[in-house]
Amino acid sequence: FVFGDIFKLFGGKIKYLACGGAPLEEEVARNFKRVGIPVIEGYGATEVTAVATINPLNKVKPGSAGTPIENVEITFSDDKEIIIQSPSISEGYFNNEAATNKVFTKGGYVTGDIGEMDKEGYIHIIGRSAFKIVLPSGEKVFVEDLERKLFTDKRIKDACCIGIKEQNGDKIFAYVILKEGIKATLDSIFKDVNQKLESKQQITSYDIWPSNDFPRTPTLKIDRKKVFEFANSKDKTHEPEELANTEIKTLDQILSSVIGKPAFQISDSHILAQDLKVSSLARTEIIAMIEEYLGKVVDEAKINEQTTVSELKSYINEAETIGDVDFATWHFTWLGQLLHRLVTRSLLFPVHSNIIKINYPQKEFPKIKPGSIIICNHPGMLDAVCTLRTAFKLGITKVVTNSYENNWVPRDILTFAIELFFGGLPMYLSGHKFEAVLRKNSDLLDNGYTMLLFPQGRMEPFEQIEEDGFRPGTGHFIKLLQRPVYIMKIIGYKKIWPLPRGGWEGVPFTNLLPPRRGSVQILISDEIKYDTSLNTEELSKKVEEDYKNFAKEYFTDRP
Repeated sequence: FVFGDIFKLFGGKIKYLACGGAPLEEEVARNFKRVGIPVIEGYGATEVTAVATINPLNKVKPGSAGTPIENVEITFSDDKEIIIQSPSISEGYFNNEAATNKVFTKGGYVTGDIGEMDKEGYIHIIGRSAFKIVLPSGEKVFVEDLERKLFTDKRIKDACCIGIKEQNGDKIFAYVILKEGIKATLDSIFKDVNQKLESKQQITSYDIWPSNDFPRTPTLKIDRKKVFEFANSKDKTHEPEELANTEIKTLDQILSSVIGKPAFQISDSHILAQDLKVSSLARTEIIAMIEEYLGKVVDEAKINEQTTVSELKSYINEAETIGDVDFATWHFTWLGQLLHRLVTRSLLFPVHSNIIKINYPQKEFPKIKPGSIIICNHPGMLDAVCTLRTAFKLGITKVVTNSYENNWVPRDILTFAIELFFGGLPMYLSGHKFEAVLRKNSDLLDNGYTMLLFPQGRMEPFEQIEEDGFRPGTGHFIKLLQRPVYIMKIIGYKKIWPLPRGGWEGVPFTNLLPPRRGSVQILISDEIKYDTSLNTEELSKKVEEDYKNFAKEYFTDRP
């Protein structure tokens, strides 16, 4: 009752939050727990299939990375470096034997993270080995530990600790960004901070960072390497402009953040692979950042190793601008579903069944799982009502159907009917609009809806597949949604209510009426499992092949 508004922000049914990637402040975790949303922190790496440790939900310890998951063993080197042993460890880095041999050892994967295990078996991450500061005394200080204590001072907005290289060892140095309106001197701030630090952690050298933010990696972590290079360099004349790159507004800034090269050194004539050393993985990252920071959807297929910066800029100028994708979802609410069931049963089905009778030759129907995709044919006018009637007969009342986006521009009575009767959503062919609708489809399938998919894209002139076959989008849906698939065929419909010659648009209403009454047969396949490692075109062809071969002996009205 007290925190209801907060739960609504998370969808109303949240059980817990999982957190990884960087240590979470204990107070943040405790605040969520007070609200009633436990946060379970975990730890791992891409090299070990993401997760190695996680906090048990029934015994969360804030500030820890949890305990090892099943089949994972954590050990430590003499320097407290975390080593992970597990069947989930990668075999190495692709085409990089030197890097592989460095961290993939017989004892397991050497993470580069420094940590310790407490008496209850919980892992605590102290910092990265690469960023440790070795003092002249030989003692080691970890910058992450220092920064966590710096952040407890409410006057400090952000901080980055590094080691200044000196002849006998490293000197602890801290750059800070203060919150607005702070008038206290750095000397007074660090006097207070040092009282919270161990003797070996004392920060005696510090300065204000000469820009409004630290340099960031593509994942928005502080780029500690750039800060280190700046602190240890003698020439700092260009640095504030070059390093303050969080407000990315240009392609040059994106390229700079990905490849680690100053933006002013990138020219339009540079070739991505040859001059800037952009790998295929980096290209994907660049495209994602173009979407995030520039709001443009660039076709990845246009970009290759020989693409120049100038060409990439022209693709960005020509690209579609990302905007909010707006489509109606009223028909998926409880009220919309109630109206859908009432109107289909009391109006649509009785009228349609007076024209079309349905026979089911199969003695038993397959049990169609909730959240499945049903591949349907499209032989004539209002044939989808046969599909819908059969779905209701099977106990499937929650359906979603994707129809051409033109049916939504402008919205009219046809749009409303598609939404009301068939759970209609606009079928966008590509880009961020397609992704938005795909996500909505996925959410609906998760909630027990069944998708009716008409892969031919339009009504058939004859009751067979047209020469151009299934639309490639069929493979997209099956590959990306990864759901059980069934085939449903209507046989004999073309004899009763065919598509008028020349199509249905612009013809007199009387030409759209059924010329006769009659019966059709409907058959449903068993569940079909597809290899989603195939590309979308191969998947579409495989579905089309299965469709052709299913129940073809029943077809009697071929031309």
